[in-house]
Amino acid sequence: MFQFQQFTIHDDRCAMKVGTDGVLLGAWCEMPPAPSAARALDIGTGSGLIALMLAQRYPHLQVVGVELDADATTQAAENAVASPFAAQVRMKQGDIMTDDWREDDQRFDMIVSNPPYFEETLLSPIQQRAQARHVHHGLTFEALTSRSAQLLKSGGWLQVIIPKTAQPRFVRCAQDAGFSLIRQTDVHTVARKAPKRVMLRFQLHFTLPTHHQNGHTIVGDFLQTDQLILQVNGERSPQYQQLCQDFYLTPAQLNARASADEKT
Repeated sequence: MFQFQQFTIHDDRCAMKVGTDGVLLGAWCEMPPAPSAARALDIGTGSGLIALMLAQRYPHLQVVGVELDADATTQAAENAVASPFAAQVRMKQGDIMTDDWREDDQRFDMIVSNPPYFEETLLSPIQQRAQARHVHHGLTFEALTSRSAQLLKSGGWLQVIIPKTAQPRFVRCAQDAGFSLIRQTDVHTVARKAPKRVMLRFQLHFTLPTHHQNGHTIVGDFLQTDQLILQVNGERSPQYQQLCQDFYLTPAQLNARASADEKT
Protein backbone atom coordinates (compact mmCIF):
# COMPACT_ATOMS: atom_id res chain seq x y z
CA MET A 1 0.00 0.00 0.00
CA PHE A 2 1.21 3.50 -0.79
CA GLN A 3 -0.52 6.53 0.71
CA PHE A 4 -0.53 9.77 -1.27
CA GLN A 5 -2.04 13.06 -0.18
CA GLN A 6 -5.43 12.52 -1.82
CA PHE A 7 -5.60 8.80 -2.61
CA THR A 8 -4.21 5.41 -1.65
CA ILE A 9 -2.70 2.82 -3.99
CA HIS A 10 -2.88 -0.89 -3.18
CA ASP A 11 -0.56 -2.85 -5.46
CA ASP A 12 -0.18 -6.33 -3.93
CA ARG A 13 -1.94 -7.92 -6.93
CA CYS A 14 0.04 -5.93 -9.51
CA ALA A 15 3.24 -7.13 -11.15
CA MET A 16 4.80 -3.69 -11.02
CA LYS A 17 4.63 -1.91 -7.70
CA VAL A 18 4.41 1.81 -7.08
CA GLY A 19 7.81 3.27 -7.99
CA THR A 20 9.60 6.49 -8.70
CA ASP A 21 9.19 6.19 -12.49
CA GLY A 22 5.40 6.19 -12.32
CA VAL A 23 5.26 9.06 -9.84
CA LEU A 24 7.64 11.14 -11.96
CA LEU A 25 5.67 10.63 -15.15
CA GLY A 26 2.35 11.32 -13.47
CA ALA A 27 3.66 14.59 -12.02
CA TRP A 28 5.63 15.67 -15.13
CA CYS A 29 3.26 14.99 -18.02
CA GLU A 30 0.93 17.76 -19.14
CA MET A 31 -2.30 18.16 -21.04
CA PRO A 32 -2.06 19.61 -24.54
CA PRO A 33 -4.36 22.51 -25.39
CA ALA A 34 -7.73 20.75 -25.48
CA PRO A 35 -11.43 21.38 -24.90
CA SER A 36 -12.94 21.07 -21.45
CA ALA A 37 -14.05 17.51 -22.24
CA ALA A 38 -10.49 16.27 -22.68
CA ARG A 39 -9.69 12.57 -22.58
CA ALA A 40 -6.50 10.72 -21.61
CA LEU A 41 -5.45 7.08 -21.92
CA ASP A 42 -2.98 5.40 -19.57
CA ILE A 43 -1.59 2.35 -21.38
CA GLY A 44 -0.43 -0.39 -19.02
CA THR A 45 -2.01 1.35 -16.05
CA GLY A 46 -0.97 -1.32 -13.52
CA SER A 47 -2.24 -0.17 -10.12
CA GLY A 48 -3.81 2.95 -11.65
CA LEU A 49 -1.26 5.32 -10.11
CA ILE A 50 -0.66 7.57 -13.13
CA ALA A 51 -4.35 7.64 -14.06
CA LEU A 52 -5.26 8.88 -10.59
CA MET A 53 -2.47 11.45 -10.59
CA LEU A 54 -3.81 12.84 -13.87
CA ALA A 55 -7.35 12.96 -12.50
CA GLN A 56 -6.14 14.87 -9.44
CA ARG A 57 -4.21 17.37 -11.54
CA TYR A 58 -6.92 17.97 -14.15
CA PRO A 59 -10.44 17.98 -12.62
CA HIS A 60 -12.18 18.15 -16.02
CA LEU A 61 -10.14 15.32 -17.55
CA GLN A 62 -11.68 11.91 -18.21
CA VAL A 63 -9.07 9.16 -17.85
CA VAL A 64 -9.18 5.59 -19.10
CA GLY A 65 -6.62 3.13 -17.75
CA VAL A 66 -6.12 -0.01 -19.84
CA GLU A 67 -4.32 -3.05 -18.46
CA LEU A 68 -3.68 -6.52 -19.87
CA ASP A 69 -3.54 -8.38 -16.55
CA ALA A 70 -6.89 -9.20 -14.93
CA ASP A 71 -5.75 -9.01 -11.30
CA ALA A 72 -4.05 -5.65 -11.81
CA THR A 73 -7.10 -4.28 -13.62
CA THR A 74 -9.36 -5.28 -10.74
CA GLN A 75 -7.07 -3.70 -8.19
CA ALA A 76 -6.68 -0.52 -10.25
CA ALA A 77 -10.47 -0.25 -10.45
CA GLU A 78 -10.72 -0.68 -6.68
CA ASN A 79 -8.12 2.04 -6.16
CA ALA A 80 -10.05 4.39 -8.44
CA VAL A 81 -13.42 3.71 -6.79
CA ALA A 82 -11.95 4.36 -3.34
CA SER A 83 -10.43 7.67 -4.46
CA PRO A 84 -12.05 11.12 -4.73
CA PHE A 85 -11.73 10.80 -8.52
CA ALA A 86 -13.98 7.82 -9.16
CA ALA A 87 -16.19 9.82 -11.54
CA GLN A 88 -13.21 10.73 -13.72
CA VAL A 89 -11.41 7.39 -14.01
CA ARG A 90 -12.40 4.10 -15.63
CA MET A 91 -10.24 0.98 -15.74
CA LYS A 92 -10.54 -1.53 -18.57
CA GLN A 93 -8.90 -4.88 -19.13
CA GLY A 94 -7.72 -5.60 -22.63
CA ASP A 95 -4.96 -5.68 -25.21
CA ILE A 96 -4.84 -2.39 -27.09
CA MET A 97 -3.21 -4.13 -30.07
CA THR A 98 -6.24 -6.30 -30.85
CA ASP A 99 -8.88 -5.19 -33.31
CA ASP A 100 -11.66 -5.74 -30.79
CA TRP A 101 -10.19 -3.34 -28.22
CA ARG A 102 -12.24 -0.22 -28.64
CA GLU A 103 -12.82 2.52 -26.12
CA ASP A 104 -15.38 4.20 -28.38
CA ASP A 105 -15.27 6.17 -31.60
CA GLN A 106 -13.66 9.17 -29.95
CA ARG A 107 -9.92 9.62 -29.96
CA PHE A 108 -7.79 10.74 -27.03
CA ASP A 109 -6.10 14.10 -26.45
CA MET A 110 -3.24 12.49 -24.55
CA ILE A 111 -1.70 9.06 -24.00
CA VAL A 112 0.72 8.30 -21.17
CA SER A 113 2.65 5.11 -20.54
CA ASN A 114 5.37 3.69 -18.33
CA PRO A 115 5.99 0.84 -20.77
CA PRO A 116 7.94 -2.43 -20.51
CA TYR A 117 11.55 -1.76 -21.46
CA PHE A 118 13.84 -4.63 -20.41
CA GLU A 119 15.46 -6.18 -23.48
CA GLU A 120 18.63 -8.09 -22.62
CA THR A 121 17.85 -9.19 -19.07
CA LEU A 122 16.52 -12.65 -18.29
CA LEU A 123 12.77 -13.01 -18.28
CA SER A 124 11.08 -13.36 -14.92
CA PRO A 125 9.68 -16.88 -14.42
CA ILE A 126 6.47 -15.19 -13.25
CA GLN A 127 4.48 -14.51 -16.41
CA GLN A 128 2.64 -11.51 -14.95
CA ARG A 129 5.91 -9.77 -14.05
CA ALA A 130 7.64 -10.66 -17.33
CA GLN A 131 4.69 -9.24 -19.25
CA ALA A 132 4.87 -5.96 -17.35
CA ARG A 133 8.66 -5.56 -17.55
CA HIS A 134 9.99 -7.09 -20.76
CA VAL A 135 9.39 -5.74 -24.27
CA HIS A 136 9.57 -9.17 -25.88
CA HIS A 137 6.85 -10.52 -23.61
CA GLY A 138 4.69 -7.42 -23.46
CA LEU A 139 4.20 -4.20 -25.38
CA THR A 140 7.04 -3.32 -27.78
CA PHE A 141 8.06 0.24 -28.54
CA GLU A 142 6.93 -0.24 -32.14
CA ALA A 143 3.51 -1.47 -31.04
CA LEU A 144 3.04 1.29 -28.46
CA THR A 145 3.91 4.13 -30.81
CA SER A 146 1.97 2.84 -33.82
CA ARG A 147 -1.16 2.10 -31.78
CA SER A 148 -0.93 5.44 -29.98
CA ALA A 149 -0.93 7.18 -33.36
CA GLN A 150 -4.20 5.41 -34.17
CA LEU A 151 -5.83 6.28 -30.84
CA LEU A 152 -4.77 9.93 -30.57
CA LYS A 153 -6.34 12.98 -32.13
CA SER A 154 -4.14 14.80 -34.64
CA GLY A 155 -1.93 17.07 -32.56
CA GLY A 156 -2.34 14.86 -29.48
CA TRP A 157 0.52 14.08 -27.12
CA LEU A 158 2.21 10.78 -26.24
CA GLN A 159 4.28 10.96 -23.03
CA VAL A 160 6.49 8.19 -21.64
CA ILE A 161 9.30 7.45 -19.21
CA ILE A 162 11.98 4.99 -20.39
CA PRO A 163 15.67 4.21 -19.78
CA LYS A 164 17.95 6.84 -21.29
CA THR A 165 19.75 4.13 -23.26
CA ALA A 166 16.46 3.22 -24.97
CA GLN A 167 15.74 6.76 -26.15
CA PRO A 168 17.22 6.53 -29.68
CA ARG A 169 15.20 3.43 -30.55
CA PHE A 170 11.97 4.76 -29.02
CA VAL A 171 12.35 8.06 -30.86
CA ARG A 172 12.85 6.23 -34.18
CA CYS A 173 9.71 4.17 -33.56
CA ALA A 174 7.74 7.28 -32.67
CA GLN A 175 8.96 9.16 -35.75
CA ASP A 176 8.01 6.22 -37.96
CA ALA A 177 4.48 6.42 -36.49
CA GLY A 178 4.14 10.14 -37.27
CA PHE A 179 5.28 11.70 -33.97
CA SER A 180 7.75 14.52 -33.32
CA LEU A 181 9.69 14.84 -30.08
CA ILE A 182 8.85 18.18 -28.45
CA ARG A 183 10.18 17.81 -24.90
CA GLN A 184 12.91 15.73 -23.26
CA THR A 185 13.70 15.66 -19.54
CA ASP A 186 16.78 13.68 -18.51
CA VAL A 187 16.40 12.17 -15.03
CA HIS A 188 19.60 11.98 -12.95
CA THR A 189 19.72 10.22 -9.60
CA VAL A 190 22.46 12.67 -8.58
CA ALA A 191 24.00 15.52 -10.54
CA ARG A 192 27.40 13.88 -11.04
CA LYS A 193 26.01 10.75 -12.69
CA ALA A 194 24.66 10.23 -16.20
CA PRO A 195 20.88 10.08 -16.52
CA LYS A 196 19.31 6.64 -16.12
CA ARG A 197 15.81 7.65 -17.20
CA VAL A 198 14.33 10.11 -19.64
CA MET A 199 10.80 11.48 -19.95
CA LEU A 200 9.70 12.20 -23.49
CA ARG A 201 6.79 14.15 -24.94
CA PHE A 202 5.77 13.61 -28.55
CA GLN A 203 3.16 15.36 -30.66
CA LEU A 204 1.29 13.59 -33.45
CA HIS A 205 1.33 15.34 -36.85
CA PHE A 206 3.44 18.18 -35.48
CA THR A 207 3.89 21.25 -37.68
CA LEU A 208 7.26 22.96 -37.41
CA PRO A 209 7.06 26.59 -36.27
CA THR A 210 8.38 28.82 -39.05
CA HIS A 211 8.72 32.50 -39.81
CA HIS A 212 9.97 34.44 -42.80
CA GLN A 213 13.00 36.71 -42.75
CA ASN A 214 14.63 38.43 -45.74
CA GLY A 215 12.85 36.11 -48.13
CA HIS A 216 13.95 32.97 -46.28
CA THR A 217 11.85 30.54 -44.26
CA ILE A 218 13.33 30.10 -40.78
CA VAL A 219 12.45 27.01 -38.75
CA GLY A 220 11.97 27.88 -35.08
CA ASP A 221 13.21 25.94 -32.09
CA PHE A 222 10.62 23.42 -30.93
CA LEU A 223 12.42 20.80 -28.82
CA GLN A 224 12.50 21.71 -25.13
CA THR A 225 15.24 19.97 -23.17
CA ASP A 226 15.90 20.03 -19.44
CA GLN A 227 16.99 17.78 -16.60
CA LEU A 228 15.68 16.59 -13.25
CA ILE A 229 18.02 15.80 -10.34
CA LEU A 230 16.40 13.46 -7.80
CA GLN A 231 18.80 13.57 -4.85
CA VAL A 232 21.01 16.16 -3.19
CA ASN A 233 23.06 15.10 -0.16
CA GLY A 234 21.06 11.90 0.16
CA GLU A 235 17.69 13.68 0.29
CA ARG A 236 15.05 14.46 -2.30
CA SER A 237 16.20 17.49 -4.22
CA PRO A 238 14.19 20.75 -4.06
CA GLN A 239 13.43 20.22 -7.77
CA TYR A 240 12.04 16.73 -7.13
CA GLN A 241 10.07 17.93 -4.10
CA GLN A 242 8.51 20.76 -6.08
CA LEU A 243 7.51 18.46 -8.94
CA CYS A 244 5.77 16.01 -6.60
CA GLN A 245 4.59 18.41 -3.91
CA ASP A 246 0.90 17.71 -4.57
CA PHE A 247 1.30 13.95 -4.19
CA TYR A 248 3.90 12.78 -1.68
CA LEU A 249 2.95 13.14 1.97
CA THR A 250 4.84 15.92 3.72
CA PRO A 251 6.92 15.19 6.84
CA ALA A 252 4.17 16.78 8.94
CA GLN A 253 1.54 14.54 7.35
CA LEU A 254 3.71 11.47 7.88
CA ASN A 255 4.19 12.36 11.53
CA ALA A 256 0.46 12.89 11.97
CA ARG A 257 -0.28 9.50 10.43
CA ALA A 258 2.31 7.83 12.64
CA SER A 259 0.79 9.42 15.74
CA ALA A 260 -2.70 8.31 14.66
CA ASP A 261 -1.47 4.77 14.10
CA GLU A 262 0.06 4.67 17.56
CA LYS A 263 -3.28 5.61 19.13
CA THR A 264 -5.23 2.88 17.32
